[in-house]
Amino acid sequence: MVARVQQVQVMSVIAGMIMSVSALAAPGEGLQSESLVASFGLTMAGAYDSNIFYQSEDETTRLSSAPSLRFTPFLSIDSLNPGMAQYNVSASVSWQQYLDDEATVSEQSGLSANVGATLGINREGAFSVTFKEAFARTNEPPEGPTLDAYNRNVNSLGLTLGLHPGGKVFQHYLSYDWLVYRHEDIEAINRMIHDLTLTNYWRFLPRTALTLSLDYQIVQYDDSNQAIGNIANSNSTPLKVQAGLTGLITERLSLKLVGGWGWSFHDQGDSFSGLVIDTRLTYHVGDPVAKNVLFVGYNQSFADTTIGNFYTYYRPYAGYQHRLVDRIRLGLDAEVSIRDYVGTPGFVGDISDLLIGGRASLGFDIFKWWSVDAAYRLQINNTEDVLFDETLGLNSLREYTKHLVTFGTTVRY
Repeated sequence: MVARVQQVQVMSVIAGMIMSVSALAAPGEGLQSESLVASFGLTMAGAYDSNIFYQSEDETTRLSSAPSLRFTPFLSIDSLNPGMAQYNVSASVSWQQYLDDEATVSEQSGLSANVGATLGINREGAFSVTFKEAFARTNEPPEGPTLDAYNRNVNSLGLTLGLHPGGKVFQHYLSYDWLVYRHEDIEAINRMIHDLTLTNYWRFLPRTALTLSLDYQIVQYDDSNQAIGNIANSNSTPLKVQAGLTGLITERLSLKLVGGWGWSFHDQGDSFSGLVIDTRLTYHVGDPVAKNVLFVGYNQSFADTTIGNFYTYYRPYAGYQHRLVDRIRLGLDAEVSIRDYVGTPGFVGDISDLLIGGRASLGFDIFKWWSVDAAYRLQINNTEDVLFDETLGLNSLREYTKHLVTFGTTVRY
């Protein structure tokens, strides 16, 4: 009899918890309790890719193109109360299926995934600690017809210490991130990155601050050479020192103007030393609550590359985001990126890219729990350079034009 009573009591407690959560639950708003909200759903999308393998029309008489279907279930859990500890956990898994009888196209079908977690402790206090973990697996077609898709696994583990006394006029953040990059097909470019960043803010106005940052990395490749052409993988310790202004300059106009100097410090061959810039001007259109914005920006910096030591890039961009009647979402953006590769071996030669991109998107939130989206993306590499010399039998033009059209729908609880 006692056991029976205990069983009834346990069931009553569980039923009460379920009723407490479900009483606050509404489609599109997640399952809520007093301390957390859990949201889950499914995105289904169809797409048409005009140039799956980034081929040049000068190389082939027929570009590989095909429609595809993508299914992406997702889940997120967030804390509701801004107490001592705040957390977020998110996960999604996606399967993309190419609908084509050609084996090189259909074999590009595959699985991608993203998992992330963040735990912030005492973010509203004078001293804070934030832990971050993120894992991503990608499934992407290579730059040329083949039966094997490119599968990359990237894991990032990070810790951020924050010092921000009362009022948060002065804020200081010291971050360490450990990134592990693993390519399932090209193991010779596997590497680890240790990233140490110090960022400081002086908020001299309520929504405007001066900033000073230092970013130091240690890039370490597993192998010193690649198999193709014996291309060297040069380890490096890049450093960037930047300062500038970020925040509102009028009620509707915000500015990010940050610049400084960067060094790549490669162990072998050429190293970068030069100006780095990150600037963006944003105009808030109409009601600030709607977050309708027009923006223009410019980036100038350098990045590590596996076909040389590094490349420099010069990237102007612009865009517009608008929301109508709280249901319709419009987006337009365009960019140009000029890349110059440095440290490529002699048989590769000089390589530069002129990348032109644009995207237009339209979304409609039918209900809080159901939305539909459509997007068009244009990608162009307007270059005449080849990747490898003819002596290797690997002539590959880098020029391509790619059109990608996507239609999708998302349901969420």
